Amino acid sequence: MISIEGIDGTGKTVLLEGLRDKLNNKDHCFVNFPTKMFYEKYRELDKDKYREEEYFEEVNRLQTEDKEFFYEYWKQNGKKIMFCDRYDVTQKVYDGSSLGKQTIDLDVKSDLVIYLSADMETILNRIDERGEEDCLGYEEEERLKELEKRYERILEEEYQGKYKVIEIGSEDTIEDVLYLVLNYLHENDVLENI
Repeated sequence: MISIEGIDGTGKTVLLEGLRDKLNNKDHCFVNFPTKMFYEKYRELDKDKYREEEYFEEVNRLQTEDKEFFYEYWKQNGKKIMFCDRYDVTQKVYDGSSLGKQTIDLDVKSDLVIYLSADMETILNRIDERGEEDCLGYEEEERLKELEKRYERILEEEYQGKYKVIEIGSEDTIEDVLYLVLNYLHENDVLENI
């Protein structure tokens, strides 16, 4: 399990797509969380049925089921490496961020985390360029800074020796970032040993 983690605007989805183009073979799968399956179930949730805390727990359960289902599905289909955009670190950072609740632990943890980091100006420019509405308030500058601190704390406390920080500058292209990530994977025999 190799997860690509970081706050919004750091380029997780673009990196996952680049890795898919470069590494796609029968032994690898590439998943963007949350999946369409999650959003279908999320839209069906009766928001009036739950109080705030119960609603959080239900959404958290759906996110956990989404990740565990796809992990098992691809494992049963013979995939040896699962690359994903967001996984267990993101779940710990975001789930319960409004209520300060403990997240549900996933059965399978990331074997390696690629953590993307960029300066706030670059991140905010990327978010603006997307032109998508942020209905949850996660893309405001102060909130992004708070989430960034959580990512760094969780990585330091729980993923010692199992994560790589990739610093992205405003001039860096996807090819630059792909080169750094692929170099790191090859240097550490991640691809060859599996």
